[in-house]
Amino acid sequence: MQKTLKRQPGLCSVSLFLLLLLAACVGNGEQMRMEQVLAEADSMNRAYTSMASSDSILTEATHYYDRHGTPNERTRAYYLLGCAYRDKGEAPQALECYQQAIDCADTTAADCNFRLLMSINGQMAELFHAQNLPTDEITCWKEYQRYARLAKDTIQYIRGIELLTKPYFLLGDTDRMIESIMESRRLYIEHGDSDLAVGSFGILIYLYLNRGQLDTAHHLMQEYECKSGLFDEKGEIVKERGVYNYLKGSYFIQIHQLDSAEHYIRKLFSCNLELDAYRGLSAIYKQKGNTDSIYKFTQNYENAVDSYKNNLRTETLHQMSSLYNYHRFQRKADSARIAAANTRIRFGLALMVTLFLLIFVLWQYARARKKRQEAQIKYEQKKNLLHQIEQELELLQMHEKENRTLIATKEEQIHCLEEEILSYERDRHGLLKSQENNLRNLEVYQNFHSMARKALIPSDEDWEKLYIGIKDVLPSFCDFIDCNKYQLNQTEYRTCFLIRIHLNVKDMSNMLGVSSAYISKIRKEMLKTLFDCSGSASDFDKKVLGLS
Repeated sequence: MQKTLKRQPGLCSVSLFLLLLLAACVGNGEQMRMEQVLAEADSMNRAYTSMASSDSILTEATHYYDRHGTPNERTRAYYLLGCAYRDKGEAPQALECYQQAIDCADTTAADCNFRLLMSINGQMAELFHAQNLPTDEITCWKEYQRYARLAKDTIQYIRGIELLTKPYFLLGDTDRMIESIMESRRLYIEHGDSDLAVGSFGILIYLYLNRGQLDTAHHLMQEYECKSGLFDEKGEIVKERGVYNYLKGSYFIQIHQLDSAEHYIRKLFSCNLELDAYRGLSAIYKQKGNTDSIYKFTQNYENAVDSYKNNLRTETLHQMSSLYNYHRFQRKADSARIAAANTRIRFGLALMVTLFLLIFVLWQYARARKKRQEAQIKYEQKKNLLHQIEQELELLQMHEKENRTLIATKEEQIHCLEEEILSYERDRHGLLKSQENNLRNLEVYQNFHSMARKALIPSDEDWEKLYIGIKDVLPSFCDFIDCNKYQLNQTEYRTCFLIRIHLNVKDMSNMLGVSSAYISKIRKEMLKTLFDCSGSASDFDKKVLGLS
């Protein structure tokens, strides 16, 4: 039995160690799995591979990093989850994840991933552009510029300025479009990237052609063809930028070089830009006056326009639905945030009430304990006093005969003193009552009370009459006040007389032209000055009224 008892602690320690080791292994395995999930999602995103089917596992990874990740890891997880929603076509959820990713970032940290924050704002800008929300898009491109500057990526900072042309185009603000393109061009040239400087000239050429500024448009086309790096040795632009052929054809149409115009317009068919091709050819043959070709290409153009409108209508419906979902999702998110804030407020209030109740209970307990201690001390004191009196009584009883005469003498002395004190108090009470009646019958007493009711201020002559009247009735009072006259100022001196004729604080403050608070203050100070004791203002009044 003893051996078994000795082994038990060891077995428990080993079991605990194995459990901790198992938990650590499971934790490390989970961390490695989540890191692998993010790495694979990152690779798919960089390779432009659809991540639409990865939202579930990325949601799990996001929840994991919410609990265990650093700010950079949480930002990355939410960003990749947003990309998955983006590829699923769920713009509201994608935007919400991107915003949460930005909220997770610690921009004050030395290792903050500003380049990732730049990419997040770029993704948000593209989504806002697709939803036809140019104002929100502008905000995101400006944030893109800010984070590019923090990441020390000059090219992307300039790129952010250049991309502002997209929301300005939706707003129809051509002046700002031109301003953004020219500013980005200037910065690209300063940075030594002349090919990038002319890369955005396509939209600028389009704007100048629409304005009829043909010389400026032609100059920009020449610079675009020579410096953009988008043309091969035969002078053909890359297929992705094939719409430039329409711009070139439009220029030749406006300067009436119709053969050259047709040459460039027909190149649009190979770039799958039939609508622009038919529109251009219709314009060319209108100038040529070829009725058959006009009818043919106009009919083709109308058919292409109908097809384009149908596609556009479908796309617009999708955008409207997505926009509605976005605002609905925003409202749900706002409601959730408000509910969370209310929950925090309620929790805070509950915590405050609980703390208050706890403090109150502790205070009551401390108070009750103190009372018990005080009661115990008084009990001990009473017991000691009783014991002392009992001992004294025993001594008195032992010397009863010797002390009987002394006791009788002391009792007779006490009786005589009590009679004398009682007689003195009767005489003093009668004297005070008589003096008080005489005082109230004085004309000056009644005059001052009349002035108090009318809120009048006494003159120096009135004060002199008051002093003379009180001096006749209460000579000892005046002698006492006069004896201390040089310790008091005029207000304090006169306050004593007003108290003696029973005026209240409000009347005194009116007659003396000071505040009631000041009257209360000087009464407390005069109690110390005249009677050498401390107390309240009313204690001073009692002392003054007791003077005869």
